[in-house]
Amino acid sequence: MIIESKVVGSLDTFTYIIGCDETKEAAIIDPAGSEDKLLWLLKENNLTLKYILLTHSHPDHTSGVRKIKEKTDAIICLHKDDEDLLSHPEFKDLLEIWSFDEPYIKADKYITDGEIIMIGNIEVIILHTPGHSPGSVCYYLKGNEEKNSHIFTGDTIFVGAVGNSDLPGGSFESLVESLKKHIINLPDNTIIHPGHDYGDSQTTTLGRERKENPFFHEFFLAG
Repeated sequence: MIIESKVVGSLDTFTYIIGCDETKEAAIIDPAGSEDKLLWLLKENNLTLKYILLTHSHPDHTSGVRKIKEKTDAIICLHKDDEDLLSHPEFKDLLEIWSFDEPYIKADKYITDGEIIMIGNIEVIILHTPGHSPGSVCYYLKGNEEKNSHIFTGDTIFVGAVGNSDLPGGSFESLVESLKKHIINLPDNTIIHPGHDYGDSQTTTLGRERKENPFFHEFFLAG
């Protein structure tokens, strides 16, 4: 399995490329800028892009979608609740505050909780984790005794923190429930790939977050 990451954009957003060694199919998670570099990475690894996987619809995670779609015709995947968020009046105000143009997001495929997407021979499990936004999702690649699991969390979990819930469509209660339902019981060696480079490392593990993330303790999730 190929996992490449790039920090792009004014808010230090992580964009990820996942590729299958055997079939050379690939997905890109949250193309957020530097599109030419991302397209070069795909070419450098001899990968064919099949999916554009969005963790949510905020513009700092989606500003590169239009060009990537035009160049590859990959399938844009988004939870419907976050496509609906695009028409929220407060969301449009947020774009102006953040100095972002209105994002180009027209989902080719609505993804749902528990659904599995295949990237070549790689199974990607969709975990619907509302809280930061109503349609936030995490992408989970389940490991085994020989391979670690990986989870791409968008703005649901960061290194040492969790996503804020005070933006349009956000909910603190939903965020806590999402963590309890989908995250806290994953294996300790699950590698967390967050949506922003905000912590003291670019990745973390669930085991570390159980011990050190103050929000996990605050939400009574560490036990």
